Amino acid sequence: MQKRIFALAGVALAATLTGFSGAGERAPQRAPRHLSLLIGAGNYKYASEWRDLKNLKGPRTDVRRMQHALRRWGFRDGAASQRVLVDQQASKAGITAAFRWLASQATDSSDVVVIYYSGHGSWAPDQNIDAIRTKDEARSAPGDNYDEALVPWDARDPHNPRHLLLDDEINTFLRALGTGNVTVIVDACFSGTVTRGSPDTSSTAPVARGPRPPPFERIAAGDMLGDGRNPKHTLLTAASSSELAYEKTFHPGAVVSGVFTRHLAEALDGASPNNRFDDLLQQVRTKVGQGQTPQLEGDRAARIFKVGETAVVPARGYSIVVGAGPGRVGLDAGALHGVRKGTLYDVYGPDETDFRDGRLAQVRVDSIFEASSFASILPGARPLPRGARATVSRVPAGAMALDRLRLFVNPNARALRDSLARVPWLELTTQPARAMAELRRRGGAYQVVVEGHELPPLVADISSGRAAPVSADSVRGYRGNVRSLCTPLRRAYSIAAMNLVRNDQPPSNLKVEVRVLPASTRPPAARPRTSVDTVYIGQRYDIWVWVEVPDEAVQRSALYLTAGVAGYGGAPAVVWPRGPEQTRLTPEQMNQPVLLREIAPSLPEGIENIKVVVSSDPYSLRPLVTELPRCPVDTTRDASRGGPDGDAGAVTGWTAVTRRIEIYSR
Repeated sequence: MQKRIFALAGVALAATLTGFSGAGERAPQRAPRHLSLLIGAGNYKYASEWRDLKNLKGPRTDVRRMQHALRRWGFRDGAASQRVLVDQQASKAGITAAFRWLASQATDSSDVVVIYYSGHGSWAPDQNIDAIRTKDEARSAPGDNYDEALVPWDARDPHNPRHLLLDDEINTFLRALGTGNVTVIVDACFSGTVTRGSPDTSSTAPVARGPRPPPFERIAAGDMLGDGRNPKHTLLTAASSSELAYEKTFHPGAVVSGVFTRHLAEALDGASPNNRFDDLLQQVRTKVGQGQTPQLEGDRAARIFKVGETAVVPARGYSIVVGAGPGRVGLDAGALHGVRKGTLYDVYGPDETDFRDGRLAQVRVDSIFEASSFASILPGARPLPRGARATVSRVPAGAMALDRLRLFVNPNARALRDSLARVPWLELTTQPARAMAELRRRGGAYQVVVEGHELPPLVADISSGRAAPVSADSVRGYRGNVRSLCTPLRRAYSIAAMNLVRNDQPPSNLKVEVRVLPASTRPPAARPRTSVDTVYIGQRYDIWVWVEVPDEAVQRSALYLTAGVAGYGGAPAVVWPRGPEQTRLTPEQMNQPVLLREIAPSLPEGIENIKVVVSSDPYSLRPLVTELPRCPVDTTRDASRGGPDGDAGAVTGWTAVTRRIEIYSR
């Protein structure tokens, strides 16, 4: 039985909304309104007094990213149709006032409402349990005696119901809306720990967005929207009731974002107007990865935000252009939106939705900040009107240059800091949030940790004496010298480099799926429901890839595929192409599974990432792997390095996906 994780997480869309205004009268007929309420609470007023929660860094950027993504779907910026509350503004009184504003505006059943929250979730003893639960319900879920809640900025005690915004209160606000077309998005968790990432305390691991939960029995997830609740409502949450919702640092730019929000916004940017909520969920789940499973409740088969067939949804996500001096413009998108230096944007008029004909100018990005960027106008441009829209035209090919691996040396490993500072392809940082990897000491062993996962010694490390003996508490690691640590740091470098091989604004008509299945097993027609495959040491498996393009585009599509193993659980390697040269995918290899290679997992147990890139440019991961730093360390080596093939070339369309595998011994 599953607990109603938030009657917010049901937001309990427990609201029995009527489609009428709070006064019970339908408002006069008018044009439908698109209304949004965006809430981000991270820098809490009383966080220093809390025992089991701490401040979050991501909600502020989450709100800005979601605001940008919603624009394409008709949710405009501005006080007339949108309220944005961040930190001090997200007090309990501020949130309450914003819900009242929402009720005053959403007065017709044709209105469309999105409510978004990023911050801490919490729980408190249920103050109204007898009123909302029957005796039969109490017997079937005896431990469900808690209200889930949002934690406002000024909550002094994150478990005191008077200081929280309880699910019952939110349901009251929802009942006041005059429309049933309400989508609630929650990037928070209502279970978790104060540590960064399950039992791991690595400073580079994700941060959980919720306190340690009370013990409870679970009730069926389907009950969240049962008992007469409005079937038109949709709820998207960052994780299930038994999981954590994380925030983490995304490189480049060291932007901290909610993992769920980051990938949801990307999916909204690339979704087709005909995509359904369940299509959106599948894309987000695939990208979010291990340990966090986004949830969807409501009409799964409905179009995103219930847009009608006649609704005009721009064909692509776009940014707003502003003047920035002679020959230059600014864009309201930056590092947190995935903007990359050298990207070309096409600029159109302020009402353009197709982004095919009528281009006014083309600009090239040369400066990037967290939420904005600047670009040079290329020759041949026409005058740009106020509110002009810019869409990605071409992106730099392949990975961005990774000159150095940004490493945080934990204080317990500081004895090696001076030696590591002389390694030319390492950049030591004192800011854990900016690090791509961490070096720490546990017992007598040193460990290299990437995104909360320690890189275990390989067979070659053990046989060569680089790995430290396993201590009494089963710690795996390396000996305390630079020569021994070179190989795991090299693997960390490979992982960081492959993480930079991505396109945050991929074309919506190019989809890629990856599966790892037992050898000789034909992939099922259905898409995978998770982003992780499980494999066992000593058995053989096949790596399969689907490249999906519109049927009418198969014959004219010129696409190339490359795939590689990142280096979490083994040496970095390329699995496709098999030879040194790239070859185009044939029409017969599109829109159906393609077998890349057979693999046979070996020790150690752990995880591994498989990166797959499909591009209109003959890009290969092979140079990235072959040009990794050498071991043993050469401290005289020039550290100036570029990404594979550099960034000189540009391509008209490409996408990259990552598939995680978990490796176990039986």
